[in-house]
Amino acid sequence: MSESVGDALATPSGETSLGPVRREPGPQDLVERDDGPRTDSRLSQGLRTLATFASFAMFFTGSVLLGLLFVPLFLPFALFNLKRYRALCTRFVGRGLGTFLYWMKVVRLITYEMPVPPEGLEGRPYVVVANHPTLIDVPFLLHSFPRLTSIVKWNWYNFGPFALVLRSLNYIPADGAPTKGAAEDSDTPALDRMVAHVEAGHPLVCFPEGSRSLRTGLRRFRRGPFETAVRAKVPIVSVFIDVNRPMLDRSHHFWQVPEGTTHFRFEVREVIETDPTRGGERDAEAIRKRVRDDLAACYAGCLERRAALRALETKGIATNAT
Repeated sequence: MSESVGDALATPSGETSLGPVRREPGPQDLVERDDGPRTDSRLSQGLRTLATFASFAMFFTGSVLLGLLFVPLFLPFALFNLKRYRALCTRFVGRGLGTFLYWMKVVRLITYEMPVPPEGLEGRPYVVVANHPTLIDVPFLLHSFPRLTSIVKWNWYNFGPFALVLRSLNYIPADGAPTKGAAEDSDTPALDRMVAHVEAGHPLVCFPEGSRSLRTGLRRFRRGPFETAVRAKVPIVSVFIDVNRPMLDRSHHFWQVPEGTTHFRFEVREVIETDPTRGGERDAEAIRKRVRDDLAACYAGCLERRAALRALETKGIATNAT
């Protein structure tokens, strides 16, 4: 397995038998400086925190309302056909997530360049894999890729009012969901569920890291999403998510807002065919390493740009203070 970016960017101790070693600043310095004194005003910080709280309140309240409205409104519209009903609800939620993102743009929490789905995948199932820098990566992808579905934690899938909306969608539960029938004898029920879901014609987004990315590099990529695509013989769409400031990452609570507007940029890196009739690749492990190496290199560049932006802003504040 290739060396992780986290290891490659690890900060050296700075001490040898010959004394201190001087080094050039790197992406790791961004982590240290982000936890230092802020350069924005308390009023500005408070307003962005309030706007973030309002955004998530709107998201969760809207989810509950949708769950209460889906069955009485959409089920009759789908002529009580469950398959058609779930497809309709999935499309509606995917488009509706754009409202949440647009609101965050209006209150100047974020700006963005929306993902552009690659050509040639219309009507086909596929697996989207991406790095996972923030809590709101999923809404961008679900909004931009038609019919795209997601994996949901079982706790959410089975939780009160959220269960109403999630069970109305073509989303699937993750590990922890009860198994039925032949799946009870399987050693990999979650993987089998993913394969069956994609084979049924549903595009699926997965984050191979299994959690939000580290602030110093990507986590180890799990093999499941790649094995899913290979077994279902569908394309893998590799997407890099570039975020210019740490925001809603693993080390920040939602009220710990960045000092300025955060910009999201999405880049489709490549589409990898796995269908042998289309000349596709069949080695899931080789594809996993290839995609991880590529996204890790992209993420290293992202960290360098963050460090440069932070240094520029700090320099500007210091200049204004003199």
